[in-house]
Amino acid sequence: MLSIIHLSTNDIKGGAAQAAYRLHTALHQHGQQSTMCVAHKQSIDPHVSVLAPQKIADKLRRAYEKGQLACYPNRLVDAGPFHSHRSSYRVALTARLTDCDIVHLHWVAGLVDYPTFFAAIPSHVSMVWTLHDMAPLTGGCHYSQGCERYNEQCGTCPLLGSFRDRDLSQKIWRGKQNALTTLSSERLHLISPSHWLATAAQASSLLGKFPVTVIPHGVNVAEFAPRDTAFIRDTLAIPLNAQVVLFVAAWANTRRKGFEILRQALAGLADLPDLWLLSVGQGQPSVDLPIPHRHLGYVENSRLLSLIYSAADLFVLPSLQEAFGQTALEAMACGTPVIASDVGGVPDLVQHQQTGLLVPPQDPAALQAALRQLLVDSMTRLEMARRCRQWVLDQFTSDRQLEQHLQLYERLKNG
Repeated sequence: MLSIIHLSTNDIKGGAAQAAYRLHTALHQHGQQSTMCVAHKQSIDPHVSVLAPQKIADKLRRAYEKGQLACYPNRLVDAGPFHSHRSSYRVALTARLTDCDIVHLHWVAGLVDYPTFFAAIPSHVSMVWTLHDMAPLTGGCHYSQGCERYNEQCGTCPLLGSFRDRDLSQKIWRGKQNALTTLSSERLHLISPSHWLATAAQASSLLGKFPVTVIPHGVNVAEFAPRDTAFIRDTLAIPLNAQVVLFVAAWANTRRKGFEILRQALAGLADLPDLWLLSVGQGQPSVDLPIPHRHLGYVENSRLLSLIYSAADLFVLPSLQEAFGQTALEAMACGTPVIASDVGGVPDLVQHQQTGLLVPPQDPAALQAALRQLLVDSMTRLEMARRCRQWVLDQFTSDRQLEQHLQLYERLKNG
């Protein structure tokens, strides 16, 4: 039996946290000694423990970092989070890391303190890090959005609106570099959910020396499965004959998720009969459309999410960048075809013209044409729905993900 400690800023809030929690749960159900240490806990899982920060240090750090970001008034505020390499959890965290076989890092922004964490891991403990986004590769951003300066040493950061090489992004990059330089290539093994992110990690100036294994996220195909469309549509007061387009994101208004691209595409489809937009996520997306729209807010429960996916005719993922596309995976498990931007790790998941359609990113006209094609051609859409479910059963089950992780853990433990 293996002893694994998973480190994650959250346990179930957000796609990265849910992916980590699903793996932890699968390991525990398989008889492994799996626990999670988090900064913020939303589940009632007794095997998830909350770490306490050093309160005074935490307040000072947050104030300092807020002040640092305030120095960049032209920062793109809708570009997503921007995190430092420092944390106030270093004392609470390092005390937990001695009695285990594997320390598995996930999305750990604000949790792991780079300068102290990596130096504190005992030599007999193997370290694994799942890359849920680009933050481990960069000087603060979680998605580079076209910038490739992270392959060097950051600086002149477009997301900060900076014109200086020695800016905050370079300062954070150097802090990460100083911590990671002390590690030999054998001390840390990276996991990427997609080939795109694996390639980015291998080209990275921070993580390029560490080995990478591609293990796609898995989904519980009993929880995420086709449901009774009539029931959920009746519950949501959506007509049974409506053509429903679904958008799901943890934070619906994040620019990277591309809701504005979808809004522009739908604006040209008002001639289609009974077209509806259904959306899920924190924040109320700005909608000015000649079609009905229902926003359901943030939905955490997997069974309820599977009902919502099943209520839709099409799922749309119009992201500007995406490490994997977990919402698309959930939709396909529920038998809902996907129209998605051809970016990042999405092509690993969505088979063009088989389980959905891939379109160029930031192209409302191309997205509109794809939507019209599948909304009009119901026979093709239904055949794609059948293939979606089978594709997930063949390639992306939680059992398959569990098996691949166990093989990696055993290999690392046995040297």
